[in-house]
Amino acid sequence: MSIFEKRMAYTLVMISMIAAVSENGVIARNGALPWRVPTDVQYFLDKTLGKTVLTGRKTFETIVAKRGSSFQSDRRVYVLTRDVSYTCSDVTILHDIADVDTTGDVWVVGGGEIYGEMIEDADRLYITEIHTVVDGDTYFPAIDKSVWHEISREPHKADTQNEFDFDFIIYERK
Repeated sequence: MSIFEKRMAYTLVMISMIAAVSENGVIARNGALPWRVPTDVQYFLDKTLGKTVLTGRKTFETIVAKRGSSFQSDRRVYVLTRDVSYTCSDVTILHDIADVDTTGDVWVVGGGEIYGEMIEDADRLYITEIHTVVDGDTYFPAIDKSVWHEISREPHKADTQNEFDFDFIIYERK
């Protein structure tokens, strides 16, 4: 049963995706963000606080390396991995995306493969559009404007903390 079929069997669940994306679609380079925009990092942490999040193993390990174990203690975390021997305390390890508990809203937080698999099931996108073109090795799927409607945009200028202009954009499925 797909995650969509599972969520229809329960109460209506909102699947949101959150990502910072450059103008050329890059979300990471060598497992890290290729820019310094701490306002976006705080936005990500605030939006996902207390929520159920779905992440790939590599993305999870990058977040924990930067944020420590408070990330999983402040969220219900599902880590999706192909590695059947992978273990980690305070999270639920999954090997199939269809095993996500869909009795509540789910926030998809990366990485690229997970975004690619989940965009067809997502209801809302929280995109930080980073106004730069960068080299990278991980990309966010294209946002098809015939499928997604922009409902809000909050522009921010680069400053001493944030190296590039950026916009917080929320899209809803049409």
